[in-house]
Amino acid sequence: MQNALKYTLRRLTEALAELQETVRAAIQAEAREPAEVVEDRCAQARDDVFQEVLVWIKNGQLTSFLYIGDHERDKTNERNWESLPDGDFWSTVAASRILITGTATSNRHPRKGGTAYCRANEFDALAIEYIVDRRLKLEGLPKRFRFRNLTRNRPTPGELDDWMVEHVRHWVKRDLTIIACRKETGATARGAAAAFDRLPNAKKLGRGKKPSPTKQIER
Repeated sequence: MQNALKYTLRRLTEALAELQETVRAAIQAEAREPAEVVEDRCAQARDDVFQEVLVWIKNGQLTSFLYIGDHERDKTNERNWESLPDGDFWSTVAASRILITGTATSNRHPRKGGTAYCRANEFDALAIEYIVDRRLKLEGLPKRFRFRNLTRNRPTPGELDDWMVEHVRHWVKRDLTIIACRKETGATARGAAAAFDRLPNAKKLGRGKKPSPTKQIER
């Protein structure tokens, strides 16, 4: 278990709400459509941010913790913190409920609940990537976003396609392949996922499919 006291933490619900509001404000600032169309876009974006945060935690990109202490002063006690798991749990209704309520049940003390937190710097870095990937205007962003590097070079779709052809293995799951691609190329989650999806079906292990112990993709 990671030591939560080593990091700057934010309540998970507060971090989520701020990103949702930032995206909503950016959409409204550049909108030229009728009000009802803009409202629909904002609602869709709100849900998209929610789903994206679930993916970040599921893939281990965003470290999250649970605080089970009774008082603010107890936050300095390491025993009052525990790590929230990543993985497939974050595809469940129970995981969505954590993101909505900001609370979860302790794994160590099943009758006790707590408040969900995340690492602030990880969330900010992922939020910046989300904003840049969707080409949202930078005006009005929180200051800590505006003074970060928002224009780092990204691999082209063609380069990502080449990486997938060279490195993908038929027996490796989609999510693990996307994580590896992002680490090696600096691609966004959306870009890596799109490149994987462009592979011929015969060369990838789809969601919900079990790998064959012998079949490998053609190189």
